[in-house]
Amino acid sequence: MKKNQMRSYLSFAILIIIISANVILSFQIYTVSLSYLGLVITAVLWMIQLQHLAYLLFASFTLSIGYAGILLWEKNAPVWIIMPRVILISFAIILLIVLCTKYTKERFAICLTGLTFGELMYSLTMSSYGFPEIIGDLQFFDILLFVIVIILILDILQRGRNKWIYYKKSMH
Repeated sequence: MKKNQMRSYLSFAILIIIISANVILSFQIYTVSLSYLGLVITAVLWMIQLQHLAYLLFASFTLSIGYAGILLWEKNAPVWIIMPRVILISFAIILLIVLCTKYTKERFAICLTGLTFGELMYSLTMSSYGFPEIIGDLQFFDILLFVIVIILILDILQRGRNKWIYYKKSMH
């Protein structure tokens, strides 16, 4: 990223999330990771700054339901999981994100907002059935990291493809 206020803010947010990764807060029957709360705040503030907010919120809501549904499906029928859970869930999430938008900033915003609220939906659903889950555990951050890395790789490949096309056109 270019040096600007957004880069500084994101760097600060990432450092706070890393520092608070092992801090767990308990509220009555709910247990929440402090880094998860920081991520929710960062995701919402980032989402608000983007254009097409209504569409992005709809896409994030769709991703939230998809993520929570995959986790509930995994909990209910773990035999059907044929690959490591991080890879399977991440590729399903990436497919949804890529189908929703084509710009990298919007993909990151949808990813962060959708996954954080999907984690909240899943944990609240499990808690309502008497199976308390930590909201924002380290497995959630594994999936989030894998999805972010794939989005970055897709962005790098897209930029390389665009440069290659530009190079080929300039040769003719």
